[in-house]
Amino acid sequence: MFKNVVVSVFLSFFVVIIVHGIIFGGTDRLVDRDFTSLHRNARTAAVNDSDAIRIAGVYNNSEWLERLLVDSMKKTAELINSRGGISGRKLELSFHDVQGDQIENLARIQTVCSPADVAVCVGPLKSDYVVPARSITTFSSVPLVSPSAVYSEKLRSLDNDSYVTLFPPLKALVNATLDHMNRQKIDDLVIVCPENGTYGDLYSTLLERYSQQIGGFHIIHRLTYQTPFNEFVVSSLLKSVLSRHQFDAVFYAGGTADFDKFMSVYSSLGLSVPVYATEIINTPSVRDAGYNTRIYIPFFNTDYLQANITGEYRIPLDENNPDFSFMAQWLINEVAEYLAEGNYDPVEMSDRIRRKTALVYENMDLNAAFFIDSISGPGREDTAAGDGSGEAFTGENRK
Repeated sequence: MFKNVVVSVFLSFFVVIIVHGIIFGGTDRLVDRDFTSLHRNARTAAVNDSDAIRIAGVYNNSEWLERLLVDSMKKTAELINSRGGISGRKLELSFHDVQGDQIENLARIQTVCSPADVAVCVGPLKSDYVVPARSITTFSSVPLVSPSAVYSEKLRSLDNDSYVTLFPPLKALVNATLDHMNRQKIDDLVIVCPENGTYGDLYSTLLERYSQQIGGFHIIHRLTYQTPFNEFVVSSLLKSVLSRHQFDAVFYAGGTADFDKFMSVYSSLGLSVPVYATEIINTPSVRDAGYNTRIYIPFFNTDYLQANITGEYRIPLDENNPDFSFMAQWLINEVAEYLAEGNYDPVEMSDRIRRKTALVYENMDLNAAFFIDSISGPGREDTAAGDGSGEAFTGENRK
């Protein structure tokens, strides 16, 4: 018991030191190149000698979207194993449920992903955790591959960077949102955004920047709230804006957990303007809530993506969210394709998947791949939302 406490304290201290270094600009010094080389050599040997291909990850089982991602990855791995595995070796996926704070999540990543025979660490599933997570995995020289987190332009350059994501460039989703707002003649916009460093913050920042470049809005008000979401505070912020200006739409940049609270504030203020949000609120709980206003979010045209992204192992996409189900399937396919070539090397693996993913998106018509549609509101089944290229899309245009 005492030993476990000591290990836990050490891991927490290690994570805090890494985060401290990131904040104050010392990341490159913390990832010691000599130790990283030792970890790389040890991992290369252990994975190549292992009788199974071990993939580890951390997720929150209480969050619906994370459960869906893990379930889709497991089903894809089961399909691979049913066909004999990769060069005769079976995939062993080990996902650990952690429902604590960031320190607990990062400590568990350190624990489950650092063993030398782990070929891949899946994650993080939240963009908020990317910076410290990639410091941990780069130090341990284990590929950190995510189906759902962004690769922010704010990330500092890191030697032998382990982190790679298959998630689309954020500019594709932001531009689809702006294009839809332009066609809906949104002139004045209010952004309700969580604190700095979150996915919503990154999305909102690009939304503001790109809109300024194209001159898309007359006025943008950005209201930032601290988590946990406080209805009184957000209501007061919105009232302050309403006392001076009218606006045409609200962009909600927070997560699913706070969306119902936000809509409670929205209703209490008597608002009826459209609500835009990020794709992460596309969950059954939001879709089935019966909000009596239009809620617009990005969708992935999975028919188009499947036609343009090769993958030997295809499973039926989860009908509740085919978008992220596809991303999870694609991740396992990319991992399998690299491992099938033999001669595993963790740094080479991250580099290869990163280059290939970038090339896929560079050669893709992003306007056709991502579009905006409504998930709530009166008469939504009668109104098609465009994809940014002038072609009409509805929910029936995608799997």
